Amino acid sequence: MAIPRVNQGRYAMRLRCLESSFVTHILFFLAWLVGLAIYNFHAENPLLFVLPYMVPVVFFAWFHSAAWGFLFAAIATLSAIPAEYISTHTHSELIYAGITTYAQLTGAAIGMSLARRVVKNRNHT
Repeated sequence: MAIPRVNQGRYAMRLRCLESSFVTHILFFLAWLVGLAIYNFHAENPLLFVLPYMVPVVFFAWFHSAAWGFLFAAIATLSAIPAEYISTHTHSELIYAGITTYAQLTGAAIGMSLARRVVKNRNHT
């Protein structure tokens, strides 16, 4: 049962959580990011390319909202840190890597949410 999108204010994010397709999206992409984190933990050469981490961020920013894109950007940033880097890099290097990764992912979320608005406004005119 879909809940109508009447309230677009501060509680709109909370109301969307009740839709079953939304829960399916969350579970699927959390499993996606956990899979990437497990791969990075066990792989000899961890996955450093940002695109696989950007997939859930872009999806949630386009189909749900930028706030959900930001949340998944934070989760994706945590899953992008390879386990061996914690012991081989300094604390400041890890913080710098986390901030730059989060900046790239939030930039994608902002870009997708703006693109969604442009497409939505273009189709209404």
